[in-house]
Amino acid sequence: MSALPDTPQVVDSTPTSTAVSEQATDAILLAGGFLYAVLCLPAINERGYPPIDPLWHIFPFFWVMPLVLSRVLDTRSKEARWRAVCMYAFATGFFASGAMVPTIVPKQVDFKMVVAMAVTTLLFFGPVHVAIAFLLEKFTQFCGRGSQPGQAGDATGLAVSRRRWAVFSLLLVVTVIAPFGIRRQLLAEQRHRGRTRADDDWINQRAVVYREPLQTEFVDEKVMIDWYYDRPTGLKLRAKMIDHGFADAYNQRIAELIAEKGVPDWSPAKALISKEELAKVFDSDKLPEIRTFPWRLSPGVELVHANTVDWARGDKEIWIRTKSGRSGSADTTGPIFAGRIGRYPKLIFIRHGNQTLDVFHENGEFLGGAAKIPERER
Repeated sequence: MSALPDTPQVVDSTPTSTAVSEQATDAILLAGGFLYAVLCLPAINERGYPPIDPLWHIFPFFWVMPLVLSRVLDTRSKEARWRAVCMYAFATGFFASGAMVPTIVPKQVDFKMVVAMAVTTLLFFGPVHVAIAFLLEKFTQFCGRGSQPGQAGDATGLAVSRRRWAVFSLLLVVTVIAPFGIRRQLLAEQRHRGRTRADDDWINQRAVVYREPLQTEFVDEKVMIDWYYDRPTGLKLRAKMIDHGFADAYNQRIAELIAEKGVPDWSPAKALISKEELAKVFDSDKLPEIRTFPWRLSPGVELVHANTVDWARGDKEIWIRTKSGRSGSADTTGPIFAGRIGRYPKLIFIRHGNQTLDVFHENGEFLGGAAKIPERER
């Protein structure tokens, strides 16, 4: 950047040189502004969830680069250049106002949003861009204060011209490469965060597995079972979203810990029931019918009805309440049967009539549910 010349210092004072400089500068700002608008569109159209690739959120911050690139070749007066810079600053401010991360999700691109972008450009983004452009102009003038003017054809003028193009080429390469380098760094940070979170969750006994939160299985085409935990490890399932590598790194680290230390004792894996055994619970007579609430299943574990608590969301719900918290169950339509079965002492079964069945760990965690498939759908 030390080769940038001050604005008043010109390579060639002839009208032809000034005209070429003006055309080159305006072309760079025009092309840069158009490209900037195109690169902002993915972020402008982002609905907020799931997150888009970081690259499209990096580009909106690179509006300053066409200013720098055009500054290298511009030999016009400060006043002439400043008019073009102000127009460019407000134009890019308009697109930047729509590309920022939305405060309201989902973000709907319509006439109201365009009006909002125009207002925020006039009140905030436009003035901010102008202020940044002003400081950038002063900085580049300071960097180029030592450059010497030269006349067309002499050695000094030729050296300055070559220096300008060398600086321009270097800045252009940096402009193209920098977003991808920043993106790579951001993705690396997400992977590191995933592995760090996995270590913390393992230590605090709350590790999970990221993938689709349901594992549906069938028994003789009569019973459908949806599990909410990972069958091999007994760890709770959590929905996997587009998170730029966080979930994959998290799962990889959990897999490494299990390979190294085995399935943890605090996992409910050893207490789980097979799908065939769970289907038999529909016909079990070992679950007593619950007629009064609250119903104490064991020390620290009880069933409560929505009518007996003030935090229930509906008047037909029943909840299982434990020392570590509470978990909801389905509505109370029909008779309710609940309790434990000897072979699975750490599990609590809640059957609604003879059609649906919920399975909880004694710590209150919901493990899964089963439902009988009507004959007409088999």
